[in-house]
Amino acid sequence: MTEGPTCGSCLTLNPVGAPACVRCNSALPVPGTAPEGPPATLALAPGPPLATSTAHQPRATRSSDVWRALSPLDRRRLNRRVQIVGLTVIATLLLLGGAALWLTRPRLVDTGAVAGEIAQRLADRLGQPVRLSCPPDITRRRGTTFTCTATDSTGGRRTVWIAITGDDGAYEWQLR
Repeated sequence: MTEGPTCGSCLTLNPVGAPACVRCNSALPVPGTAPEGPPATLALAPGPPLATSTAHQPRATRSSDVWRALSPLDRRRLNRRVQIVGLTVIATLLLLGGAALWLTRPRLVDTGAVAGEIAQRLADRLGQPVRLSCPPDITRRRGTTFTCTATDSTGGRRTVWIAITGDDGAYEWQLR
């Protein structure tokens, strides 16, 4: 495996053919040219051995350094992944929100249907048409009670008491 040049400023091992250091962006020596600096015969004080392995390279500390180091194809792939993850998160939140709204919606009695059925029974019993008016938005829960007003064709008014007897909307009624 061929190793690239080492940066003289930050001692980062760079890829082969890189014109500048991937960490500090300083110019790298071009192969085949004389290195700048002291002649090679100058003896330096012995120090710790330099790492020559590519297994451990210093990581870029800024996200802009990482972004610049990516090829255009890798940038497109990364952008696509970010978009997919973002859209997946948004879709999941929308689905969970919709499910929460659906499951916690109020269960209401269809008072129009109840009024129609009771009015028909009263009309059959009394032998004349009866109109029933009930309050809207009655919760469909066992034990809930409400009253409706029955008006016959002569203008007479009576109260109809209605009690919800089951969570499924079953009810009992009495003419009072």
